[in-house]
Amino acid sequence: MDFKKSDLIIPSILTVFCYVVYPYPEIAMWSIFFMASYSAIANDSIQTIGTFIASNSDKKWYYLWIYMGGIFLITVTYSWYNYGGDISYGRLASKGLNEAPDNFKFLQVFAPVALLIMTRFKMPVSTSILLLSAFATQASSITSILSKSFFGYFIAFFIAMLVWILTTNIFEKFKNSKPSRIWLPLQWVSSGALWSAWIMQDMANVAV
Repeated sequence: MDFKKSDLIIPSILTVFCYVVYPYPEIAMWSIFFMASYSAIANDSIQTIGTFIASNSDKKWYYLWIYMGGIFLITVTYSWYNYGGDISYGRLASKGLNEAPDNFKFLQVFAPVALLIMTRFKMPVSTSILLLSAFATQASSITSILSKSFFGYFIAFFIAMLVWILTTNIFEKFKNSKPSRIWLPLQWVSSGALWSAWIMQDMANVAV
């Protein structure tokens, strides 16, 4: 990874900005919102749809964005209508996240900046833990997120290992053959499902 001194300019400016605004709850709240929105999307969206975009580089870019944008609108609209104006699928209704903090500490305001820095250095990180903690009013809500996250990671790891063991020999037989036409629509469907699931999961990081 190429590191340039210029990479520190924006994080440094944002760090000073966070230090200046954190004593003022109203300003800090909106500052965190805008920084969290950008940092969450910058970190997670490329992981979710980056491979889809890269593997369809021969397609018109607006076809890809219409498809992904349409899924985004449908997913968010569904949550809006079914959860009374909540676009996070009720994830923010849990205790500790259902009300805004009365005041902020510097590290809470700095959390989105830390996420941007880690994203720049390509570090794996949980956006939910970093960003939801900025608005949490009770520590128990974060410990609950931590325990669920670790449990989910373990399940995903073992399922991925199991699928890889069961399917690797099968796919090895076909890796040099011409892909069937059915793989393209299947790729679009699976990528769309992944994108929708990400929106359901991570919109809380933006909407919080």
